[in-house]
Amino acid sequence: MRRTRHYQPVVRTTAFGSQRFGIASNSAPGFPAQRDLSGTYTRPVSSLAADTKRAVRGWIPADLSRAQKVTAVALVLIAVQVAFRAWAVFGGWFYTDDFVFLSDFARDGISWSSVLGPHDAQVMPLGLGLAALASLPGGFAWPIAALEIMVLQALASLACWFALRTLFGDRPAIVWLLAWYLTSALTVPSDMWWAVALNQLPLQIVLFGAIATHVLYLRTRLLRYASATTLLLVVGYLAYVKTLVVPVLLVLLTLAYFAKGRLRGRALGSLRTFWPAWLMYGVVTAAYAGIYLAVAPSINSLGDDTDYAGLAETVLTRTLLPGLVGGPWRWEMFNDPVQVVFPPALAATASAVLVGLVLAFALLTRRRAARALVLVATSLVFSYALLATSRAEFLGALVGREPRYIADVFALTVLAVGAMFLPIVGATEPSEPRDPPLLSWAPPRPLLVALGLVVGLGGVWSTLTYVAPWHDDFPTRAFVGTAVDELEGNPGRPLADEPVPDPVMWANTHPYHKPSYLLAPVGDLFATPRAATDLSVLNDDGMIRAAHVPEGIHAELVGTPGCGVLVDRPRTFAFGQTVHDYPGQWLAMSYLGSGNGRVTVRTGERTDVVDVRRGPHTLFVDVEGDIETIEVRPVGDVTLCVDRIVVGDLEPSL
Repeated sequence: MRRTRHYQPVVRTTAFGSQRFGIASNSAPGFPAQRDLSGTYTRPVSSLAADTKRAVRGWIPADLSRAQKVTAVALVLIAVQVAFRAWAVFGGWFYTDDFVFLSDFARDGISWSSVLGPHDAQVMPLGLGLAALASLPGGFAWPIAALEIMVLQALASLACWFALRTLFGDRPAIVWLLAWYLTSALTVPSDMWWAVALNQLPLQIVLFGAIATHVLYLRTRLLRYASATTLLLVVGYLAYVKTLVVPVLLVLLTLAYFAKGRLRGRALGSLRTFWPAWLMYGVVTAAYAGIYLAVAPSINSLGDDTDYAGLAETVLTRTLLPGLVGGPWRWEMFNDPVQVVFPPALAATASAVLVGLVLAFALLTRRRAARALVLVATSLVFSYALLATSRAEFLGALVGREPRYIADVFALTVLAVGAMFLPIVGATEPSEPRDPPLLSWAPPRPLLVALGLVVGLGGVWSTLTYVAPWHDDFPTRAFVGTAVDELEGNPGRPLADEPVPDPVMWANTHPYHKPSYLLAPVGDLFATPRAATDLSVLNDDGMIRAAHVPEGIHAELVGTPGCGVLVDRPRTFAFGQTVHDYPGQWLAMSYLGSGNGRVTVRTGERTDVVDVRRGPHTLFVDVEGDIETIEVRPVGDVTLCVDRIVVGDLEPSL
């Protein structure tokens, strides 16, 4: 007699934990049973999905707990992300501000003052210390800088996982939140640009870590967790001024989830209960604020021309909302290789609708879901205020299309979305289902999985398209690479210290747009004298070319037969008009030397001693101030036959 198998009804739950919809069936999990003509249940041929599930289960030991499985998947995801980002980062190179770090350490050496001093209105000794470490080998050691970025990114990813499991426990839902953070393109610009990574990645590490350790303190009241949070704040203050928002977020988190009553009662109760933590956080925050205001030059101002509304609209609708759902999908080149978001209009609108629907679902089905929005809004307003009072005055609303300025906002959003749908372990008032719910519908699991895959794959695609220009020979990389190769093949050449093209280094970075600064890490290969014979200059491609002054204001020469003007004693030459001081103007004097020696050249209030050589050559002097005459005085027995003196723009020869 055939033995029949009986199955218990199965109740499936959504990923949100408590919104249940019952689908009772007499089927085994993963294998829908069917009744044959005899009334006996039989198993059909398994589907591809079921075969895949069985294969995966075969790879995982059966005795692993759910927490161990969640941990294993999380660590695998982090390893994959780090490998992917390593491919992206090691294929990149230095860009603009990176050269400021390398130049300062190459020219001035590494000292406590160079590490502890301010940089571009930032007090960032942690970042400057890492920059100093990368400068130690000399030259342009990108592998060391890239390794620093990857270590920081790995720590940030691990900190995100630590925060998620601390807040919500080892439940499968945190894997989806972690994957969201790991795949998002909003954090990619913080990886590709070294100078940005030295600020942003420590901030993300501190944000995740401080929230996790603070929650552990709120649960246990053990001072070691408050001390750990304080230490993390110190690390953050050593890296980035935006760390100032972290203690504010800790206060709001405490009031929202670990207190009861009205706002005044919550505040007083939290102050009485958790005062040791507030004291420690307050002391280090006040100390940092005082130091920052004392030593950092301010670049903040309230410009009359700042488009505040346009900036807010750009940050929210073009950068943050599309980025939350896998965007921006498309980028626009700003200054090669740096790009800004340029999402398709339809996709930007759809992303806003989708985020709105998710928020509406959370508010209609969960109590206290709106409290998490307060945390995100606070962080976003803080970032917006910094942009509106600094960068936006010069770049306008365009600066709002730079994801690097809100990467930390997205990091916080990952935790906030978790707090909307999942209860924070140990919280006094966690998020919980509404009873009865204002909306009884719950999204089916396949829809949630599909949405997660779309967001993740969109983030990967957006990452790939952003990284591509960084792997090419973008202007700065091509120019500096060519210049270094040229200098290594022609060491010791006197080089005109003239600005490089704007796509290589912007003029507003003065003086770092000049070879003496830009190429300082290989400064032993060349010199940049203010006066020299047979000067060289870098052309727009970074190649060394002989310098010449094709046009300009000529000096009046009274010729000597067969020689031009004989300079065997001090000679003064007058120009036909006053030569005014303009950037990039050089004096070029063509001569025939009787031998090797020296001459002194007096232009205005400045006198230079210049080596001259036997035969035909050209002597160059960087002109300063207005001049009307030039005096040339031989040193020793050397004589010169001069046939041309002109002041004008220096150009590379063809």
